[in-house]
Amino acid sequence: NALYCALQGLISPGDEVLILEPAFDIYIAQTKMAGGIPKFVPLRSPNAAASSANEAFVLDMEELEAAITDKTRAFILNTPHNPTGKMFNQEELTKIAEVMERHPQVTIIADEVYEHIVFDEENSPHISFATMPGMYERTLTLSSSGKTFSATGWKVGWAVGSPTLIQAVIAVQQWVNFSAPTPNQDAIAQCLSIAREPYEGFESYYKWVAAEYLRKRGLLVSALKAGGMTPIIPDGGFFIMTDTSTIDFPKECMEEKNGRHA
Repeated sequence: NALYCALQGLISPGDEVLILEPAFDIYIAQTKMAGGIPKFVPLRSPNAAASSANEAFVLDMEELEAAITDKTRAFILNTPHNPTGKMFNQEELTKIAEVMERHPQVTIIADEVYEHIVFDEENSPHISFATMPGMYERTLTLSSSGKTFSATGWKVGWAVGSPTLIQAVIAVQQWVNFSAPTPNQDAIAQCLSIAREPYEGFESYYKWVAAEYLRKRGLLVSALKAGGMTPIIPDGGFFIMTDTSTIDFPKECMEEKNGRHA
């Protein structure tokens, strides 16, 4: 909902929105619903032997900048990234900020809903793009209770940014769903405070939830390997991409029928 309100409030028909590919499909639909034009910048895979998402998926900064035009109004930056599991590091985020500094007409919408689901906090921590020099005033940071507390049905999330950007969100929110249910908001507000306290033998709930998803990641990675596939190990989030090139799929399963795969 925050993303919907942000795009409706920040872009006009014909404006371009940069989206990193592969991408959460809702980015494309919501950009089009706002009258915008999705413009894709791919994450490249220069290292075929890479086993981790951070190594396997790379953003070419020259390619990113080449995609920016006078019509570009927003750039959706998702980290930890859905669906690759890549987490942009300090060097990458600094370079992205340098590109954005040269294009002041672009607002950065930072989707950071998986901020607490990270698997190696010491070597690959989550870094909020708004902390990059000169980027706070131009960044709208989005997050949600849905992923962190497994409460997607409660529809409680938040947007953090400068007053100008927040006003653009509020201006639309007023006329969309107005407000999430108050009991849900109050419960999540309490969760955000309690989650910092020790939980189930861990330093905090946040540490526990990351460890739990790490455990589940191990189970799925083992299953994929047992099935003859080569998983690309995610560094954050809860998606796993895998190489299926060694799988011999039946030909009939790969044929299109009536415009759709069988």
